[in-house]
Amino acid sequence: MTVLTDAFVLRKSPRGDFDRQYVFYTKELGKITALAKGAMKISSKLAPHLDYFYLSEIMVASGRGFYRLAGAKIKKNFGINGEDRLKISSACFLLEAANNLIIDDNPDERIFAILENFFICLSGAKNNQESQLVLNRSLFELLSQLGYRPQLKAKSQNQLTYDLHRLILEVGEKEAKSFPLLNLELNCAII
Repeated sequence: MTVLTDAFVLRKSPRGDFDRQYVFYTKELGKITALAKGAMKISSKLAPHLDYFYLSEIMVASGRGFYRLAGAKIKKNFGINGEDRLKISSACFLLEAANNLIIDDNPDERIFAILENFFICLSGAKNNQESQLVLNRSLFELLSQLGYRPQLKAKSQNQLTYDLHRLILEVGEKEAKSFPLLNLELNCAII
């Protein structure tokens, strides 16, 4: 079965010499992992369309245990580049939080809308304070949509950012401890 859907890249990592594994949040399938054969080659036609901070249209085919990426094209470039480091760090943090908190194969159009709205608002932010407001609002919406309705009592945006980051770390640790195998691996890594 082949599916054509809009997607955000949450994470990418090398797989072998020339392949790359992507974690996407898609509109129709939710969070999925897909393998792109030859994506790390210089001549790859897929790689330029599969970067962070883009809304891409991807074509995936289901395989045994994972998806294979069959095609991709940029649908929207949000214009987040190396000039504004706060925007880049905000976007990276939200993508990492989404990757850690969202479970696989559970589509939710509201989460997709939160990600899309975040990038639209972040690209339009005029200063650091607006960027921080966009990040805080989006993190709060994401946590609320995932069932972790935060109870916050921050008096400033900096304190709110800190509280949201702390909550995400606590949720991540709680989720990891709920799986005995992951907890064992975490304990081994600490020793």
